[in-house]
Amino acid sequence: MEAFIEKTPNSILAFLVISLTVFIIATATQGIMAYLVGYTIPAAPLDTGLESGTVTQPSDDLSDPQQDVLGWERGYWSSESISVNVSDGLTEQERHAMLGRTMARVETIRKEEFEQMWVYNNGAILNIYGWYQKQPTSIELIPRRAIENNDEGGTMSSKPFQDTQYESVFLVGENTSEPKAIAQMTANSQLAAYSYRTNSINMVTGPSSQVTEAVLAHELVHALQDQHNLLGGPKGTVEEKQVTRTRIEGTANAPKQLYEERCGNEWECWGEDQSQSDGHRYEARYGLRHFPYSEGSDFVMDQYRDGGWAAVNQLHQNHPVSSEQIIYDTYPRDPPMKISLNDTNADGWKQKRPGGSSILSWLPGNQQRGYGTLGAAAIGMMFYGTTVDEYNNSSVVSTSKAEHYDYSYRYVRGWEGDRLHVYQNDTGETGYVWKLRWESPAEAREFVSGYRRVLSHWGGERVADDRWVIRGGPYADAFSIERNKSTVMIVNAPTLKTLDDIYSSA
Repeated sequence: MEAFIEKTPNSILAFLVISLTVFIIATATQGIMAYLVGYTIPAAPLDTGLESGTVTQPSDDLSDPQQDVLGWERGYWSSESISVNVSDGLTEQERHAMLGRTMARVETIRKEEFEQMWVYNNGAILNIYGWYQKQPTSIELIPRRAIENNDEGGTMSSKPFQDTQYESVFLVGENTSEPKAIAQMTANSQLAAYSYRTNSINMVTGPSSQVTEAVLAHELVHALQDQHNLLGGPKGTVEEKQVTRTRIEGTANAPKQLYEERCGNEWECWGEDQSQSDGHRYEARYGLRHFPYSEGSDFVMDQYRDGGWAAVNQLHQNHPVSSEQIIYDTYPRDPPMKISLNDTNADGWKQKRPGGSSILSWLPGNQQRGYGTLGAAAIGMMFYGTTVDEYNNSSVVSTSKAEHYDYSYRYVRGWEGDRLHVYQNDTGETGYVWKLRWESPAEAREFVSGYRRVLSHWGGERVADDRWVIRGGPYADAFSIERNKSTVMIVNAPTLKTLDDIYSSA
């Protein structure tokens, strides 16, 4: 290495030093890759220029234009006919045709041009031309087992914190890892995914695959988002994940809806629509994951109807800051209240914070708070979960349509903010303190009433004052509930005795 550097021209040496620095930073943490690789930040504000794009639609002449125009991509016009049979696999020619025409149609709807992206080149180690290369969007076919084996888990040090967040709203039991639960849940339903590392669409193949043209269009919108550095955002808490994913998936699902409206009317499309519900009542944690696609899509469509794509583009800069704003249609009003919580833990209980690299925590998209926030959507799924689980036949709420999720139960209304602190002892046991604030004492009282019913549903017994014990099952623990006007404090610990060790006033 030293000999190579001594003989290397200064310009190339400087490039290698910069590239090596970028490589080290980019690979140090998975979450920050999106901000260093594969993005072109637009020079103008997001609401400038995109709406003014003109789509050129030839009437009869389908010959290629002299230069790239909206509505034409890779040799195909949006109105052009192609021959694709997805049931027997896809040839290279079919992939090229379906990708080109779908991209042209996305351009027609979204009024934005696709560009080649800079992506990381795994094979170019010490390549004097750099570690990155420009690459057009492509389609990669993957077997379903590749999704089944996928782990979204993050670092080992962050898992107790993340798992406890979901445990606090009764979505993941104590012996279940949240990332594994998500992977198992989506293994049989995910159809395609966009990879920002390679600027490619990974499409699931095999007998169970139900990929449609509109699904491919949805993923291609993610590629457009990638061009403008819009795929990142805070994801440290459950609520932050919901808000970030709602912005990303909602703004991709809205064009998909417009795409589907043209299929069968203006356009011939390949693949049958599989979006109709089968009437099955899915798990509550799936409902939480579904929130960005359902509520987020409706929210974005409302913005589009009011102000076109300019209004949608602005959501990336001025986005909702809570799921409650989306559920109750209060955006941009009614931001959540900042909640403070003083730690009083003792006797070997230490606060558990999200894992990850603290050295790079200042970089965009890599900031993680030292506490959790569940938010209105997760709290709604806590109540919904009692209608679908097989633990017992009781339910705290009723759902009129089994195939639809409800995030706006009366127990959720009036949420102002919440804060969760997670604690762990030397033996690996965990507990938490969950502080919630409501708009009025009456709404806080309503929540407490519903929360008690949730504890009872999972086998909880009231043993003294508002102290509860669940003696068996996935949520076997001790709980205490305390309400002071509009504030509710919930403490969780392995036993009644350790409640006071985690929070002294419990």
